[in-house]
Amino acid sequence: MGRRVSVVQQTSSGSSTLTKDPFEQPCFSHFGGYYSNAKGWFTLDHNLNMSNHMTGANGGYNSWTCDNNSYSTEFSNTFASSSWIQSQGNASSNSSYPCLNTFVGYLGHMGMIGSSNSGGNPTPWIVGSDNGYSRRSYAFRDVGTLPGETHQDYAIFCEFGGNFRVCRRNANLYYMGQQYGRLPVTDIPNGWSSQMYGTCSYNRKRNKLVFMETDDGFNFQPFVWSNVPNLRSYAASDNWYQGVTESSSAISNSNRPLDQYFANTSNRSSTNYYGQASGKPTNQTTEDRRRGQLVLCDNDRLVMFQMIPSYGSWVTRWNSPTVDGNGNNTGALRDMSWTTSYGIDQGTYYGSRFTQTSDGRYIAMYCPAYYYGSGLMCAITRVSDGKTLYTNWQSSDNSIVPIPIGKSNFLMCSSSNTDSGHGVKFIQFNCDYRFGNSNDNTDPGMINNYDDPTRYCFDHAYYTTSYPAYIPAMYDTSLFNTETSDVKDGYDPMSTS
Repeated sequence: MGRRVSVVQQTSSGSSTLTKDPFEQPCFSHFGGYYSNAKGWFTLDHNLNMSNHMTGANGGYNSWTCDNNSYSTEFSNTFASSSWIQSQGNASSNSSYPCLNTFVGYLGHMGMIGSSNSGGNPTPWIVGSDNGYSRRSYAFRDVGTLPGETHQDYAIFCEFGGNFRVCRRNANLYYMGQQYGRLPVTDIPNGWSSQMYGTCSYNRKRNKLVFMETDDGFNFQPFVWSNVPNLRSYAASDNWYQGVTESSSAISNSNRPLDQYFANTSNRSSTNYYGQASGKPTNQTTEDRRRGQLVLCDNDRLVMFQMIPSYGSWVTRWNSPTVDGNGNNTGALRDMSWTTSYGIDQGTYYGSRFTQTSDGRYIAMYCPAYYYGSGLMCAITRVSDGKTLYTNWQSSDNSIVPIPIGKSNFLMCSSSNTDSGHGVKFIQFNCDYRFGNSNDNTDPGMINNYDDPTRYCFDHAYYTTSYPAYIPAMYDTSLFNTETSDVKDGYDPMSTS
């Protein structure tokens, strides 16, 4: 039983109190099926109890049907046989099955629209084959990390060259803004060269935002902005004119408070505050030239993870100018290599991803080890100090996907075959425990025995050969953090200043 949290709700007649157990919120769903037989989802909560399931075959009207016939929904009718929305093929060297780990990250699943956890049915739904994936993929490419964030209802995004946006945690909202100008955008001034795709990190507790910059020649240098306005407030309101007097005339972008903040480069660190990266094992493609995942730790250390296509990945770390006495890069913290793999050069669908625990204290950065989405190369960073653990799981068959569970942990979820009554297979990675009993820069057996503990326990939606896709739920992360008040620690998460 999780700790029950009392939430005050405003009503037309005043206020009422609603008691919630954060562990009873949806955690993830797994999807399986084939268009000519059956298809569906099972949804589990953070206690690993089933909160919902929806399965169906080729029945009658007003029921969930998966075949391309007149009884089915528009997407099922049009895209039923598409590999993008069926589970009969494993990740392996395939580029379109929904079980690929590159399709999963902080924004959920690229090919599944999540449901509101306040409704009666928290089960996801398919998008329109690769067309839907394509639109949502830009957000997965550009999203940055939120270390230490307890209210993970928003996201930050950066394109190559510095176009910066914030919005609610939704890939479609970002696509509207990025492709159709439906979100405000700020052009971040360069400190040295050009900002990278998604290689940014906002530590709201520290009021700091860091962008990694590149000369587009595989050289990298970070720049930190201090005393950053509350970006969650901007994301929630969609109003970049906060504090500006309303006018009948158009207001120049230069008069928007956030634009004025970034225009003042005295808010940005100097060119010698953090040094340039060194020790990168090899240079390959656009993926490792213009992308990466970055974590701004509470002690000002920085950790960056990059996929290096057809080589593997690497992890590098910067010292803290305030704690370590300098901002030097420490070289290759971890160099993981194996075989053929692909990033964004093969399309915006592909490349490295990240997710983070509900309390924001741990961030998992990862990429496939093989082709488009098989195996797993993963680094998990502790936000408090930059300590990092890793795994290099070399599989040319199955994928592994990290999914947050509870307050501070991840599940390592496998796409291995659910047939023969096995069901879905996953294992928990307890972050506090493993970081407590492991040395920095080691593999604590992060996914050892992943395929055994849950056999015969968690049913799947398809009765024969099936390689499940995992869809992280969008839930209220703040409910897991109410018992450790940020106000008590001198930081008010609801402040707009």
